[in-house]
Amino acid sequence: MLWLTIAPLDAPGFRSTQIGMAEALERLGITVRLMGKSMGGQALPVKGTTTLVPRKGRLATELSYHYALWKLLLGKGFDIAMFEPPQLRFAIVPALLSRLGILRARFVMDVRTPPVDDSRKSLAELINYRLSMKFAKYFLSGVTVITEALKEDLRPFFGDKLPVAVWGSAVDERLFNPSRPQYSLKKELGLESRFIFFYHGSLSMQRGLKELLYAMEKLKASHPDAALVLLGGGIDEEGLKALAKDLGLSETVYFLKPVDNNAVPAYIAMADVGVVPLPDDRCWQVSSPLKLFEYLAMQKPVLVSDIIAHRAVLGDAPYAVYARHITPEGLYGALKACIEKISFLNKSALTARGHVLKNQTWLSRAEALSSYLRMISGGRGK
Repeated sequence: MLWLTIAPLDAPGFRSTQIGMAEALERLGITVRLMGKSMGGQALPVKGTTTLVPRKGRLATELSYHYALWKLLLGKGFDIAMFEPPQLRFAIVPALLSRLGILRARFVMDVRTPPVDDSRKSLAELINYRLSMKFAKYFLSGVTVITEALKEDLRPFFGDKLPVAVWGSAVDERLFNPSRPQYSLKKELGLESRFIFFYHGSLSMQRGLKELLYAMEKLKASHPDAALVLLGGGIDEEGLKALAKDLGLSETVYFLKPVDNNAVPAYIAMADVGVVPLPDDRCWQVSSPLKLFEYLAMQKPVLVSDIIAHRAVLGDAPYAVYARHITPEGLYGALKACIEKISFLNKSALTARGHVLKNQTWLSRAEALSSYLRMISGGRGK
């Protein structure tokens, strides 16, 4: 399988889904080659399965990407080529040739998320998303989506014309394992005596982080030992740092640069509570919360927003504290409840790992995806 992804494969913090699923599919006998644009970082730690297209300016990068894609499609004999909606421009011609029987590969589109409701999104991006759905209906062999809820949202585009499979986010249970020795970061970061709330991922105002900072300002007055650690980068990193400074949170909120996925468990290990404050927007309602699975696999209590995606995973789990509203007041109440109930939450969270291991590992997700891909390819498995 050739997997075209928009994820920067050589940049830390953005490629865990691709690594996790690719390695799991390989364990099931499906050879996977990942292809993406380079960010100038280190190569993906899966030898022989990655094609990185260096950035050389927009036009040169586009031409290099097309060249590398055609070289792979014509030379490697792939049975499946999977791409994401933003890559429609690369997939149109080869997908049409596949439909005509000229190219061997069957084309499948993977939809991880609908467009985020963000005024900074260009009209072109939103149009591309809709065009990719229309194109898929008539010219692709299949579509995969991240949740059943997203599958239902896309049903008006596809009807029963296309086979649609669901594979959600998951966790590498071997990496995110509380039994593994972890390097102690609390002392290094000067947080040994602090109660740590932890968030890792994209630093975006669209993910409830602005409200979380205001909530930490309120919490600081009653619980000055509480700290919030934000691990990651993103479009709003500088804006969030400026807000934290304006709120007087320089000794309460700590911004850490992104690290590779292999290093993340050590950061989770030092945390008291993992936080996933996604607002109640449709794009998050139909999501599959990868970071949440990582907290649970590490047996950590979690503070989450009360949205469909989180309820689908957690239900009424005793190790979860729900913020009913993603407002400073709603999050403050949830933060305070976590501190006050931490003994109970810690005891309950000992069962969280078992919950995740039942069906939310990459291998279990890959088993479902591999069956679908073999069906699409007519039983072939490359």
